[in-house]
Amino acid sequence: MPPVGQTDDQDPGTFGCREHPLASGRRQHGVGGDPDRSLDRDRAESLAAELVDRCQDAANAAEVDLDVVLECRYGGYRLRADAPEVEAADRALRACGYEPRHVVTGGGSDVNALRVQGVACVNMANGTENAHQPDERVTVHALDEMLEVALALV
Repeated sequence: MPPVGQTDDQDPGTFGCREHPLASGRRQHGVGGDPDRSLDRDRAESLAAELVDRCQDAANAAEVDLDVVLECRYGGYRLRADAPEVEAADRALRACGYEPRHVVTGGGSDVNALRVQGVACVNMANGTENAHQPDERVTVHALDEMLEVALALV
C-alpha cells in the first residue's frame, strides 16, 4: 500500500487523503499527493500511480465516480554545499554567530517554486517552533535574529 505522509526520511514527497467542501454541500474526498517535493521523480510517480489505482479500486467497489487530476507545480531539489546561494547563506549565518547545518526537509516552500523559475535561492530555518502544529509559533527573539541574518545577506 502506498504510504500516507512523508514517504521516508530521505525523500520529502508526501501522500495522503484530504476532504474538501463543495458548493453543493456534499463533500469531496481528494487524494492528496505532493510528489512535487520528491527528490526521486520516478519513485514519486510510481507511488502516486499506485495510490490513484487503489482509490479507483475503492471507488469502483462503492460504485462511485472518481476524477483524478495530477499536476506537477514544482520539483524537489538538493543543493551542493558549494552552491553560491548556499555559501551566501552560510556566510550570513556565521556573521551572526550561527554554525550552518544543511538538512533535507520535508517541506515545499516558495523556494521550490522560485527555483523552477531559475531563481538561485535557499530555504533557511527561521526559528519556528512546532511547525505545522496547532501551537506553531515564532518568538519575537527568533524574528529579531532572522532579521539580522537577512541584513547580513544584503
